[in-house]
Amino acid sequence: MQIQIFNRLKDKYAKIFLPYLKHYKNWALWGSICLVLNVVLFIPVPLANSYLIDNILPEKNIKMLIIIGTIILFLIIVRALLSFLQNYFFTKLNERVISDIQMDIFNKIQHRSIKFIQKHKTGYLMSRILNDPEKLKSLLIETIVTGAKDIFIFLLGVSIIFFINWKLALIFSFNILGSMSINL
Repeated sequence: MQIQIFNRLKDKYAKIFLPYLKHYKNWALWGSICLVLNVVLFIPVPLANSYLIDNILPEKNIKMLIIIGTIILFLIIVRALLSFLQNYFFTKLNERVISDIQMDIFNKIQHRSIKFIQKHKTGYLMSRILNDPEKLKSLLIETIVTGAKDIFIFLLGVSIIFFINWKLALIFSFNILGSMSINL
C-alpha cells in the first residue's frame, strides 16, 4: 500500500519537475559528476587510515607515514573542492528551477480575469508566487541529492566490505535485510 502511494507521488512530482529540470540538465550533470567523484573519494580515506594503523605505525616507518598522510590530506582537500562544486551546481540548479516556477505562477496569475484578481488580495497572490515555490527547494534538490548520495555511499561501502571480507559482509547483509523486512 505504501509503495503504491509513493509511486503515485513520485510520478506526480516527476511530471511537475522534469520539464523544469530539462532546461538545466548541464547543471544537474556537473553536480552529479561531482557527487559521484566525492563519494568515490570518500572510500579510500578509511582504507588508508586502516593501512596506516595496521601496518605503518607498528613498523614505525616514517617515510610511508608521510606518504600515506599526504595522500589522505590530498583526498580530503579534493573532496572538499568537489563538495563545494557539487553544492554550487545544485544550488544554481535549484535557484533557477524555483525562479522558473515563480515566473510560471506569475504569468498564470497575470493572465487570469480581473474578477479573479479582485477576489484575491494582493498579499495572498504575492504569497503564492514567492513562498510556495520556496517550500519546494528542500524537496527538489537537497532531499534528492542527499538521498542519492547516502544510497551510493552505502552501496559502495557494502561492495568494499565484500571485497575485504566476504564472510563478514554476508553476515552484515543478512542482518540488514532482516531488520529491513521487520520494519516493512
